[in-house]
Amino acid sequence: MLCHFKFGIFLFFSGWVLVMSVFVLFLLPETKNIPIEEMTERVWKQHWLWKRFMDDNDEGQNHHRYAKETVKPLEKAKNGTSNGNGFNSVSYQL
Repeated sequence: MLCHFKFGIFLFFSGWVLVMSVFVLFLLPETKNIPIEEMTERVWKQHWLWKRFMDDNDEGQNHHRYAKETVKPLEKAKNGTSNGNGFNSVSYQL
């Protein structure tokens, strides 16, 4: 199919670039200088389209998508050691 387009292949792909540009322009909000922790409240819940898909009762809790109860962190290591990569290890339990 694409071999029979000749110069039309340029128009085909430039049309898709136009569609993607319109998507980015209208459907992806600006996130500059917004911390990742505040992204849900300040960006996605206020956007004209994406707020329809956001859960209002979330309120910053750690929810597993398919779990009925919230995710609770287990006890941290008692001696305060890290796992060698600079991050303290925390396990989570449903």
